[in-house]
Amino acid sequence: MPLQSNPYFQAVREHADNMLEYGRPLHFENPCPLFSGTVDVKDREITTSTIMPPPGIRLSDFNWCGNNLMHDVPFLESLNALSQLTGDSKYSQAVDDVFEFYGKHCPHPDTGLFPWGEHAQWSFHDRCALPCAFTNGLQHYLHDNYIIHDHMRFAPGWFWEKMWQHHPDAVVNFAHGLHWHIVNEETFEHNRHGTLTKNWWRDPKNPDNGPGKDFARYSGHFIFDALFACFKSKDTAHADWARRKLKWHTDKPLPNGIIRGCARTPSYEQAGQHDGLALSVADAADLFEADSPIGNEFAGYAMELFDARIQEVKQRPKPEIKEDVDGEIWVNGYFRKPRKSVGLGRGSTNLQLLKRTGQEWFADATIEHARWESECLPPPPPGVTILARTYEIRLDNALSAYVASGQRRFLNSADQFAKLAMEALYRNGMFMGASNMKIFRATSASEYHIDQWAEPTTPGLYYSVSGTPLLVRSMLRLALLQEGEEDILGVDLHSR
Repeated sequence: MPLQSNPYFQAVREHADNMLEYGRPLHFENPCPLFSGTVDVKDREITTSTIMPPPGIRLSDFNWCGNNLMHDVPFLESLNALSQLTGDSKYSQAVDDVFEFYGKHCPHPDTGLFPWGEHAQWSFHDRCALPCAFTNGLQHYLHDNYIIHDHMRFAPGWFWEKMWQHHPDAVVNFAHGLHWHIVNEETFEHNRHGTLTKNWWRDPKNPDNGPGKDFARYSGHFIFDALFACFKSKDTAHADWARRKLKWHTDKPLPNGIIRGCARTPSYEQAGQHDGLALSVADAADLFEADSPIGNEFAGYAMELFDARIQEVKQRPKPEIKEDVDGEIWVNGYFRKPRKSVGLGRGSTNLQLLKRTGQEWFADATIEHARWESECLPPPPPGVTILARTYEIRLDNALSAYVASGQRRFLNSADQFAKLAMEALYRNGMFMGASNMKIFRATSASEYHIDQWAEPTTPGLYYSVSGTPLLVRSMLRLALLQEGEEDILGVDLHSR
């Protein structure tokens, strides 16, 4: 059928139309073009009052009063694709409006960092950064101006290119601001939690010996951002910073060359987030021209990391899932992780590693993972709240297996998971962020809480934090692959 008639394409486009119309505070006293982190799907209006997050999302992660741009990245990518596919420029114009506004108004004036990630948000009414939750009453925020900066996900090259087109200073200032994650000035150890506001509660010149939070994939995010700023601005100080950041991890790997877990924790003697670091360094190197000394230098670092993984993968057995996993695998979230998992990695990440290493193990793992989910995964448990990202993970694995193998059965599997997602989450022309939630809504629109017996209710809310933007992206990609169209979205880099 034509793409325009595909039901998933239609659902994505309708969701996008409704987010453009109702998901932005265009009619507030201080309007802005950013997308809200929460939208009432029944009444089609933004919520900005304190409300409970859905099960599986921590209070400290939940952006309830405005925007968290980190979560929106896949949706913005989908909007650009919709303009390309439909010829309607309103979608890409909405993306440009986001970058124009955000780069001018939202970076913190002291650090240049963005109010995004797990613990910060940009408030529509306050028109400033706020923490997602408050501790010790309001003391940390009011007295200490304490807001955490967290780079939870990877920001792809197209994101920084778009920000550069609108506000080059925002890109450069952000790269400089990453230094507020450094907790040891001598070794360049970082903490995934930096300070958004310049009131650093640690002294990098007098580091403590507490458990480290120097997750390697975060270094990958930092290094990519810094090298993008280097490539665009020609300021090699960014490359110097990235080099020191990478050295913290590569100086003391495990005996097999794999990057370690966090310093001063039991995971230090175990494999850390090696692959996320390697992929980000490789992507950063690709930014530069073929004869660039900086590009070639970091390409060499990436190859060393990939070589270590290649040697390790050669020792692994062929991927095979033998253990039964019950329905709880559907019930994910920060504190709702299943006790069992299949442990073969996310499909899109495996495809990136396959491309970089040439190791068929990653294709085999993707195919086996998707096969098991298609044949053995039980239905979602009835009556249990399930987040959008749970459905998206299933879709991503199935689509990745289809790309890796060309086998139509995986496209059919993706279709089945998409139908489950539509049944659970699609209401009133929008995707909700969580299923099976009966939410009381006061007429003042300032009170929402989960209550199976109260009236009036809304079937649910759109949440950006629960992976809904990623689900929308995967739905659009499924439609493209089903109709034999060019896969203009490609594998998901954001979830790295």
